[in-house]
Amino acid sequence: IKGNPHLLIAGLPGMGKTTCLLNICRQMLGAGVCPIVFSYHEDIDQRLSELVPSIRFVDFHGLGFNPLQVIDRSSRLGYLDVAGTLRDIFAAIFPELGDIQGERIRNAIKQSFVEKGWDATDADLKQIQEPAFKRFVEILQSDPKPDRGLRTLLARLGELTDYGFFDLAGQNESLWESQEPIIIRIHKTQNEVLQNAFASLVFYKLYKDMFRRGTQGHITHAVIFDEAHRAARLTLIPTMAKECRKYGISLVLASQEARDFHVSLFSAIANYLVLRVTEADAKVLVRNVSSSDQ
Repeated sequence: IKGNPHLLIAGLPGMGKTTCLLNICRQMLGAGVCPIVFSYHEDIDQRLSELVPSIRFVDFHGLGFNPLQVIDRSSRLGYLDVAGTLRDIFAAIFPELGDIQGERIRNAIKQSFVEKGWDATDADLKQIQEPAFKRFVEILQSDPKPDRGLRTLLARLGELTDYGFFDLAGQNESLWESQEPIIIRIHKTQNEVLQNAFASLVFYKLYKDMFRRGTQGHITHAVIFDEAHRAARLTLIPTMAKECRKYGISLVLASQEARDFHVSLFSAIANYLVLRVTEADAKVLVRNVSSSDQ
């Protein structure tokens, strides 16, 4: 973990990104590093299954965890951090929504915590439960006179509600505990909104469980995004890249469109494999990767 263990692979379709990821996964397993792959195409699932004896697949059957879980119970403002992060996640899932609608999500989540007593100065935070994930949607729906912005927001959330996205569907153990490679099959659902929501909140779950796991002396896992440009709006990716190394985690992003990533991501990644890209992506990579004298 003394060096920079992160990698960004950029290249047009057919340039070899998936083959490269498969070889990286195989070599990581040989070195004792467990890959966790976010897969947007079944191609990588089938080909990796041929290379390794066993794989754990994670599909969407409702979320197996509550995204409102507060890790730092010693902080009285920890629930506000959760509300703000989820606002940003939903803003990435629904980029057409504005700041006011995002703030409505944050306030509804905050209110759901307040209902449980999280804002009480004398509350024992270790004894208080988090609210149900779907509670903030119910709070938004309870507005007797929704304006046009709220009706639009509820329509977007309603699409996820139809898939049971806000209902807790059993508990899954931390993915960091698995000893076999994991493929999160985002492509198992054909709805693009549900794909983005599922990928975003599983990634958020990994991020929070990373702190519970604690720091590590060497790299133990690699989080790998195939078709990473589809998750480029997720502001948690640059944050993960900056923080996960000391927790023994490498981040590998394979993308067709490097220009979609936030500029802060490039300052956190030191290793690049650039295959054939478009002129626009080439300019972005040169501007963010090379020094000015080059």
